[in-house]
Amino acid sequence: MGLHQSFIDEILRRILSVTTPDRVILFGSAAVGEMDEDSDVDLMILDPHLDAASQASRQLRSRIRHALYGMDTAFDLIVMPTDAFEREKDVVGTAAWPANAFGKVVYEAASGENKTGGGERSEFRRDRAIDGAQVRRLHRVATRPMG
Repeated sequence: MGLHQSFIDEILRRILSVTTPDRVILFGSAAVGEMDEDSDVDLMILDPHLDAASQASRQLRSRIRHALYGMDTAFDLIVMPTDAFEREKDVVGTAAWPANAFGKVVYEAASGENKTGGGERSEFRRDRAIDGAQVRRLHRVATRPMG
């Protein structure tokens, strides 16, 4: 089960009502079409003006969560400075890695547009189309304790 375009549009409308991110990336089961009734929606919101450890980052996450309230689904929100994402996106085990490797950019400020094209599904990052089992297997490898 995937997300309907109208639902993604509403998510973006609500996020953009409280902030102007560089990018919004949908990742996890929603990005690969493996959602079920127990799934949440994983979103990474990249902001160029944040410091990862700052109170502003926590406040922004709280404002976004409040804006998404009432959508009748659970959200897992990661708010991250854009520069931190760029540094960490290829490092397995970081929060940025699965969003970069398997996520879909659904909003990008450079174009100011919904990247899913108003009804079309966007392509996976790096043109990698994988199934949910592969995502779970890669996540287990990426989060396995070292040593």
